[in-house]
Amino acid sequence: YVAWQSLRRGTTAPVYPVDQILRAWVVVERTEAPPAADAAVHDSLANALLLRRAEELVRRLKGEPGVAGVTFASAFPGEERYARVEVEGGVGTERVRFSRTDVDLLDVLGIPVVAGRRLAASDVRTGAGKSVARDGGAPLDNEEAATAALVDAVLAERMGATGGVLGRRVRLVRRTGGDEASEERIEKGPWLEVVGVMPDFTVQGDILEPADAKLYLPASLAGVVSGGHGVNLAVRLRGTSAPAFAARFRALAAAVDPALQLHDMRSAADLHWR
Repeated sequence: YVAWQSLRRGTTAPVYPVDQILRAWVVVERTEAPPAADAAVHDSLANALLLRRAEELVRRLKGEPGVAGVTFASAFPGEERYARVEVEGGVGTERVRFSRTDVDLLDVLGIPVVAGRRLAASDVRTGAGKSVARDGGAPLDNEEAATAALVDAVLAERMGATGGVLGRRVRLVRRTGGDEASEERIEKGPWLEVVGVMPDFTVQGDILEPADAKLYLPASLAGVVSGGHGVNLAVRLRGTSAPAFAARFRALAAAVDPALQLHDMRSAADLHWR
């Protein structure tokens, strides 16, 4: 059984043009740690700086003749973090792989939806709260929330028939606390309408476990940056290979800001076969 699963997954052909996709984790180098009392303000300013640098890098990448598209996510497909979701009317929670993504992610990668529609900019609601920004840039919005979600075929099957999940609602569930000083609390996010079903287009890692269910939420670049200290940027290329464009990707980042760093740069083909 293990040998057959290994052979099946090891010879699975990718369903999107992985040789044309190059992705990297983009961060701004931090020279020193802030005092504990100023950590929140420091993080806000650092994220605002990263956003401006990432926006400029995206603009320059889109202007390159060999680039067919640029997209972003909190986690690139195949590398999503684990989370738990509650399905409206269901019992208990489901373990899923989760990412906040550009609404054009599937278009750039060339992935069709199985049912429903893709995510749209109107699926992201922006709040009024703004963090302080310096260096002449616009404030970084840190109160962004999604109102819709994409699920993959695995999660759709667990929720019901593929077409029947459209219009149903899910929400993220997180457990916090639970140490000696506090009791465990359960935090529940807002309800999200399932607007589309995407195929399972990445190779799953553990051959002895069922395929992971996936949930994608729409986000702006500002929303992804405000949720962490970096962002996954991916480019789709035309007329050139991902390895050949890697040096140009780094040169563009350095031209924007020498402190802008690209970590773990690799093609989607490398991720697929790994």
